[in-house]
Amino acid sequence: MAKQKIKTTEEDYADYRQRIVDTEYENILNLILNAVKINNLENYVPENIVKRWLFETGRVAVLKLNDETLFAMCDGIGVDSYGRATQYTIRTQNGKVWTVNADDDMLKGVLYIQPNRRGIFDYLYQRCEELAYIRLCMENNLIATENQLVYECADVDTVNKMKIAYKKRELGMPVIFADGADKSFSDGVNALGKDVPFIADKLLSMYTNVRNEILEHYGVLAGNTDKKERVQVGEIQRQVGYVIDNIYMFIETFNYYSKINNLPYEMSLNSTVESLYGNYLKQGENKSENETNI
Repeated sequence: MAKQKIKTTEEDYADYRQRIVDTEYENILNLILNAVKINNLENYVPENIVKRWLFETGRVAVLKLNDETLFAMCDGIGVDSYGRATQYTIRTQNGKVWTVNADDDMLKGVLYIQPNRRGIFDYLYQRCEELAYIRLCMENNLIATENQLVYECADVDTVNKMKIAYKKRELGMPVIFADGADKSFSDGVNALGKDVPFIADKLLSMYTNVRNEILEHYGVLAGNTDKKERVQVGEIQRQVGYVIDNIYMFIETFNYYSKINNLPYEMSLNSTVESLYGNYLKQGENKSENETNI
């Protein structure tokens, strides 16, 4: 396993932070995409790519080219009296771009994922930046409580000795000096910013809460609701109800636009997810009945 590069410059730090943001974004987006499926797609249409376009941009265009269905990204141009686009710029993954009128026979319809016709990219990415910030704070707190972050040294020679000592500590090696042999070293170092409080555990709890909040906002059930000491029956039902409302907002919006465009496509919950949500609701109902009987 390759050793992680030490962050020594602002550029290194910014690059590291960006990688965390991107990783968080991809992980959460994958969970959202996995929660739903699109039924009745043609065999040659890649479902995961279509779902990603839908959720990230908020819409996909469905076109008919040479008797073959094509899904593509699109942007509206101009509006009619109701704010609907009069033209669309069509964009495919391989870089092809062209414009079609809204009433063009080639365009079979535009499918949306939210009533406001917007995607989730901006908000989700913003929240992932928040997660990255918490993770970095947690990491920095762990480092700060292990060693002093700032030292004032008397001269360059002492600075170099300190660097060697810290390098040994990073490798897990002991730093050993003979008693009184290097008095100038200890006299020439002044530690700044002592007594850093350990708050990494609180930051971890904050990270978990924010991540769960994001997932549930997009209809993905998060957290273990089986722990009786942590979650009451009513709370389980409210949590699951909130999550189901959110995921079905996506599903019903997609299905509405598919229906009005006379398209055969239908979005539904992934069968595993549907079973999971149903079990939670049923579990809550059973517990509620038992408590009533008691």
